[in-house]
Order: sequence, then structure tokens, then C-alpha cells
Amino acid sequence: MTFDLSRKRAAESRLQGTRLTEEKLRDEISRQVVEAFARLQSSADQIDTAKRALTAAEEALRLARTRKEYAVGVVLETIQAEQDLTRARLDYLKAVTEFNKAQYAVNKAIGKL
Repeated sequence: MTFDLSRKRAAESRLQGTRLTEEKLRDEISRQVVEAFARLQSSADQIDTAKRALTAAEEALRLARTRKEYAVGVVLETIQAEQDLTRARLDYLKAVTEFNKAQYAVNKAIGKL
């Protein structure tokens, strides 16, 4: 009878250890999902900001070219506007890339991969 009691306690101990491991795993998965989703939302906000900056840079270049055409602006102004547009395009590309990475992380965290 004593032998059965010690086996029972050992089995219960293993079961409790397994339950704790399962709980830790669930917590880790929840953490990963929350972090990935927050990153996804942040990336979407960055895309919106980059879109607005891109639109502003395109308009600034258009205005600089117009001023240059009417001999009101200088060449340097147009070059700077072109550089700003290039920078805005790169920022937009980076934001979209980060968004795609965040989407991948969310799908991985929720087990869709």
C-alpha cells in the first residue's frame, strides 16, 4: 500500500509539473501574439505617416519645379526636393517592409504558418 501511495504522489507531481509547463507555454504564446499584434499596429501607423510624408515630398518637388520653371526658384531647391522625395520613398518602403515582417510574426504567433 505504501508503494502505491508513493507512485501516486510521483504521478501527481509529474502531472502538476506538466500543467505548470503547459501554463508557461500558454503565457509565452499569449505574450508573443500580443507583442506581434502591437508591432503590426505600430507598423500600420508608420505606413500612414510615411504615406503623408511621401505626398508632401511629391508636392514640394512639384512646387520647386514650377518655381524653377518660372525662374523664381533655384536649382538647389529642386535638388533638395528630389532628395527629400527619395528619402520619403525609402522611408515608405521601410515601413511597408516592417509591416510585412509584423504580419509574418502575427501569423507565426497564432500558428497559421
